[in-house]
Amino acid sequence: MTFLCILIVPFVLSGVVGSLFYWYEALNDPCPEIPPPPFTVRTCLVFFVGAAVGHLAAVVLRLVGLAIARTRMFTPHRESCFPPVLLIHGVYHNDGAWLYLGNKLKNAGYPVLSYSYGSFFTSFEEVMAGLDECIRGLEDAFPQKKPIVVAHSLGGVLIRHWLQESENSQRLTGVITLGTPHRGSRMATLALGRIVKEIAPHCPRLIRLNAEAYASSDEELGLQKGSPEKVSLINSAQDKPWQPLPCTALCSPTDEAVVPACLLVPPTGWKLCVTAPVSHFSLLVSPQIAKAVLQEMRTLH
Repeated sequence: MTFLCILIVPFVLSGVVGSLFYWYEALNDPCPEIPPPPFTVRTCLVFFVGAAVGHLAAVVLRLVGLAIARTRMFTPHRESCFPPVLLIHGVYHNDGAWLYLGNKLKNAGYPVLSYSYGSFFTSFEEVMAGLDECIRGLEDAFPQKKPIVVAHSLGGVLIRHWLQESENSQRLTGVITLGTPHRGSRMATLALGRIVKEIAPHCPRLIRLNAEAYASSDEELGLQKGSPEKVSLINSAQDKPWQPLPCTALCSPTDEAVVPACLLVPPTGWKLCVTAPVSHFSLLVSPQIAKAVLQEMRTLH
């Protein structure tokens, strides 16, 4: 019993911390595009339990991913009539994160492949090179079908970086992100690992990415008004016009990992879908979210 209590304590604490951060931001800086639920005792309790259980599920599925690291969790079937799907997980996760949602997509008839990367010691350049190689592999396997990318959390920012090469937007059928901190995450400033720093609000690469994607204010970009850096970023944005590609961001109104919720709002030209209220990781294990992802995917082909 004592051992069980020791195991549970970290998840209880994570639920408490996540709840405090979320409600502080939700009450002081509410997002009109992704409005928070009513602040009631019941809502707080449900939020706390959801966050704690979500973190527990994330750890369990990461262990599953480590256990099967030497095998390929998903093997695309070339005879499928649907376009292939590339899954990109978030920070600290691995292929195990897609155990539920990936199999849902596979059972629906989609050829599924997941891209996994390290969170602690892998550089941004290495992750992006691996991502491009993975997409090229899908293109070789399915020369007549453009892939659909489904990305969770940091994975959504990675695919946006990949799309900065203008011709890359012509290589995909569409993009769907789940709980992606498109404008960064304040939590990232406290997190460990090299790659997670790419979603810190003041990361130069993220500032440049968002200068090219949003009609952002200087304050949102973390820059001084009229600064040379701001002018340089806007000029570079004008040299890279947005390429039309169907992109959808699924965002939960109770995402405890990305606060305030305005950081979840996707770039100009994207479709924003507010989902049922679930925790950040529960976006990957919720039947309601899986149904929403499939519905969005079917609009792409």
